Amino acid sequence: MRLPHPNAAHGMRVDFGRYVEGALTYARLPELTGPVKQVTSRLKAAGRAWEDAAEAIQLALAERDAVDHGLDRAAQSARLALASTSTTAMREAPYTSIFPFGIDYYASAPLDEQETRYRELVERLAAHLPPEHPVRREATPALEAGVAAFVEAEAAVAAARRAHAMARTAVESAQDSFDRVMERTYGALIERFGRKAAERYFPRARRAAAADA
Repeated sequence: MRLPHPNAAHGMRVDFGRYVEGALTYARLPELTGPVKQVTSRLKAAGRAWEDAAEAIQLALAERDAVDHGLDRAAQSARLALASTSTTAMREAPYTSIFPFGIDYYASAPLDEQETRYRELVERLAAHLPPEHPVRREATPALEAGVAAFVEAEAAVAAARRAHAMARTAVESAQDSFDRVMERTYGALIERFGRKAAERYFPRARRAAAADA
């Protein structure tokens, strides 16, 4: 009996387990079939949960990036509106006071500085534009809402990654249990029928090797 490689995908163990389950069921050995079915089903469920957790990370990342793009668009709109007031606006206040380092200071900020820099932009708009200024009136609510959504989206990404790590640990635990039950089952079959007969209840070595590959 040759188990799938320790680094083999969990699905290969599931296939292996279902084969053994079927062989034991056909041989009417319920006392051995039950544990094999149980650990195989547990591994299958853990593997699916791990896959679902990986998908959840991608969904969270997509939402965070969409929120980030929304913040960038709001900043770009504010910059364009201020720059369009005159041919010299980009060289004068309030433009130079609000965008002293250019738009990329905000739009290309590292992820861990996004919240800080966009909050700074809101503060600069408030400090250098009167409350009734159309750029401040339009940009401030959009930026504040975007920052709040970004913080929430970042938290969702972190939570999804933690869930994925926990799901992986569950798969590893299920694989360990699977291997132990298969070894015990193999030992019980050898004791009852001999080694050669016991091998018949497991996928052939060449099939297991192909699955590993």
